[in-house]
Amino acid sequence: MSLPWRSDTQCASIPGRKGAVLRPKVYIVVVHYHNWQDTVECLESLRGLAYDSFRVLVVDNGSSDESRERLAAWASPGGSAVEILPAGENLGFAGANNLALRHARQAGDGAYAWLLNSDTAAEPDALDALVDQAEADARVAFVGSKLLRYDNPGVLELLGGGWWSCWTGLTHHAMAGRIDFSAPAPADLDFLCGASLLVRLAALDAVGLMDEGYFLYGEDLDWCLRARAAGWKLAVAPASRVRHKGGGAVGARSCVQDYYSVRAALRAVRRFFPWALPTAAACAAARSLAPKLLRCQGRRLLAAARGWRDGLLGRTGRCERY
Repeated sequence: MSLPWRSDTQCASIPGRKGAVLRPKVYIVVVHYHNWQDTVECLESLRGLAYDSFRVLVVDNGSSDESRERLAAWASPGGSAVEILPAGENLGFAGANNLALRHARQAGDGAYAWLLNSDTAAEPDALDALVDQAEADARVAFVGSKLLRYDNPGVLELLGGGWWSCWTGLTHHAMAGRIDFSAPAPADLDFLCGASLLVRLAALDAVGLMDEGYFLYGEDLDWCLRARAAGWKLAVAPASRVRHKGGGAVGARSCVQDYYSVRAALRAVRRFFPWALPTAAACAAARSLAPKLLRCQGRRLLAAARGWRDGLLGRTGRCERY
């Protein structure tokens, strides 16, 4: 299903530069689930992008409300560079993005895909900066953005991504909570955040698509670890600024988040460093179970405990309870 939009072209000239400089085509992937207001705001921000060689793929991830109709009603006349891909059911974050990535690769006319959360708003130069960073080194598979707090864009949510400890299963976001300033890109990151991630489509031949076994959380960490193991690089474009709300699709501090975040942490350790699983499991219990027990948060404690159990048992995919 195509919606009206601005025109899309395979390559375009860069305004303000002498001569026609060809720019690679980018497929912008936005996974939509229920919160159509967030998705519309995200799409509105893409209208202001300085980069002009892109096509937008909106994956409707099994929304059960009137979201698709709302999106169609919102779209304005002029072109057809937005396409809605119905997933038919909730495929999870990885499954929905993989659906769009397969679509983009099958089209064969794009060099990159930009995975962008529906609860974000991109600043005008965000995509230019990502592509420039990727074009500077042909061995870069993924490029991350500077994520800013939506309600306070002067504060960093993270710069590109962060680091991961196999001993604890915990991640640490680079520059989280710092005042925004022109900081250099952090070196040797373990992963980049999937909320705004440029993907070199050619790299997927070696790296593969996202692991759909995670369903929610952990997919970006797993993907980046596999890319680095295959000899590809990660990069950060500090000039790519994206504001992020967080928790738009599943809700912050929900049972869904409790279950999948604990399970994902243990799944990553189990997959890449299985000998560290006992330590990571103990850390997960102390971090995710004990506080909820002390606060008498029964439902959330049960969700986290199930995630902890299923992570240890290696269960994957969607859990019917959550």
